[in-house]
Amino acid sequence: MRVTDNMMLSQALTSANNATDRMFKLQRQAQTGLSVIDPSDDPVAFAATIRGTGEQSQLQNRSDRVAAAQDDLNIADGSLSSANDILTKALQIATQMANGTNNAQDRSDAAAEIAGLSDSLMQSANAKGSSGYVFAGTANQKVPFVKTAAGTVSFAGNDDPTEVEIADGVTARSNASGAQAFTATGSQGQDIFGDLSALATALSTNNTAAIQTGMDSITKSIQQVSDARSEVGTSVNRFQSVGTVLSNVITTVTANNASLSNADAVSTYSNLTQAQTAYQESLSVTQKVLSVLSPNGVSTTG
Repeated sequence: MRVTDNMMLSQALTSANNATDRMFKLQRQAQTGLSVIDPSDDPVAFAATIRGTGEQSQLQNRSDRVAAAQDDLNIADGSLSSANDILTKALQIATQMANGTNNAQDRSDAAAEIAGLSDSLMQSANAKGSSGYVFAGTANQKVPFVKTAAGTVSFAGNDDPTEVEIADGVTARSNASGAQAFTATGSQGQDIFGDLSALATALSTNNTAAIQTGMDSITKSIQQVSDARSEVGTSVNRFQSVGTVLSNVITTVTANNASLSNADAVSTYSNLTQAQTAYQESLSVTQKVLSVLSPNGVSTTG
């Protein structure tokens, strides 16, 4: 075969290979919607996309943790609202029973009702969220408020905070304080379960003076729960604001990543059509080159 024939065939085959590669690349872009998939597509854009994807993943993980903390705090807020209602009911009962028109049986019946309210309060104080018991501190995998053999309620949790990162190097408390809400370490120094127990005893023993004292204690307990709920509300608002900011940032980062890697649909399909045409033309040229070459490599025209 003459050198000119070799060159002609080589060029035709190279052109056909290039046309094939370009067509396959554009077909993949059309199928995936991405213009940058491999480093060879665009090394700079590929590296930027990898960095952006990592940042997006980090932000999404942070957003998920913030959302989980907010959900648990909302559970705590709802539980404290229920606790406030329970204590308000207890105060109403105590106020009614302090009236001299009630007899010992009335107060005994009221004592049983207070005991039931105490059980309901324990259910609220032992509320559970996605990360565990919301009022247990860092010991959130075990029940924080338990009834002893003597019938009293003890606190098995702690007042240690759990933390969630809300920005680089910045954390915020992500749990409610059961100790501050329900034990004597709270703002009013009230052992709330102890207050309810004392009120029940005063009612069952028909002790009007002790009932009056119990009313004062329950009033302080209501304030203590309200103070704890105010703290939780502040935390809920903080995490809600952080969640909104993170959502906006994630949207921006996602859009930036898309602009780096997403293929323009109209342009891609236009280029694909051109590439398919070029591919067919290259095959035609190759076939023509082969047709002018004899089986033994000697040109039929020369």
